[in-house]
Amino acid sequence: MFKKSTAFLALAMTLAVLPACSSSETAAPESGQGDGKSGTSEDQVFRYSTMVSTFAEVPDMKNQFWTRFQKENHLEMDVQWIPDPEFQTKLNLALASGELPDVVSAQNPDDINTLNAVEKGVFWDLDPFLGDFSKYPNLKKNIPEGAWKYSKYKGKHYFIPRARSQINTGYLIRKDLLDEAGLAVPKTTDELYNALKTVKAKDPKMIGMLFMENMQSAFGTFKPQYNAEGGMYRNVLSDAYTDMIEWYRKLYQDGLMSPEFSAVKGAEPDNFFAAGKTVFHTKNFWHQYRMEQENKKVKPNAQVEIVPFIK
Repeated sequence: MFKKSTAFLALAMTLAVLPACSSSETAAPESGQGDGKSGTSEDQVFRYSTMVSTFAEVPDMKNQFWTRFQKENHLEMDVQWIPDPEFQTKLNLALASGELPDVVSAQNPDDINTLNAVEKGVFWDLDPFLGDFSKYPNLKKNIPEGAWKYSKYKGKHYFIPRARSQINTGYLIRKDLLDEAGLAVPKTTDELYNALKTVKAKDPKMIGMLFMENMQSAFGTFKPQYNAEGGMYRNVLSDAYTDMIEWYRKLYQDGLMSPEFSAVKGAEPDNFFAAGKTVFHTKNFWHQYRMEQENKKVKPNAQVEIVPFIK
């Protein structure tokens, strides 16, 4: 899983793009906007509009967190929060209509509509402003050099990469259900199977888990496998991947998966886990708190524990 994540981060990361015709009520970039020193005072408010995706409910921008965030950073943000499954469609419509906010998130830097917009001059060429990054030490320090390299288009920067930790996604499990069954947090695929079966026996309404392709890392599918001629198999054709499918088949036969698992798409797996319907889930680690709070709405003593990996 981690090796796959590294490659994805380098080649297909989420990016921010800046429309060339900005409507922000601020100083132009040439004046030093963004370096915190020249062209602006500490009390000047930076106003901008943006469009980003969300995997959860649309946040209240007037709540305690966002109010404080904007105040301490001297910002006034006009945010369009778009549910993630709909984001690319909304972005394409905005590109077609020309009704773009100042900054948009481009989740797929290779999307033909986004690249056509770049070709038409919709977005800024950022190179004259970024320069050698001396004015933006945080962009240089916190975003890997490779991310800047692979996010170029025709040798120029139109995108600001959004970097993430390489150890970014793992598993979440309902620890309260394990405790009630007298079980420890599983560390292996066998222990996970036994845990799901035991919890299911105590509560037949529970779904153990849905299909997660990143479980393949536990079965060793990233270890190359070659045929007699020295050609490398694609990982989904390897013996290790077959072992994973057999393991899932066992879960399915024993009723530990939803019969409709193949039809559960988009944000639905998140919704299943947040609603207390599944025991085991895959998600970015920082969603642990949110998922626990959502489960507490169904069961007040619910606990969601992080499982970094399964052997």
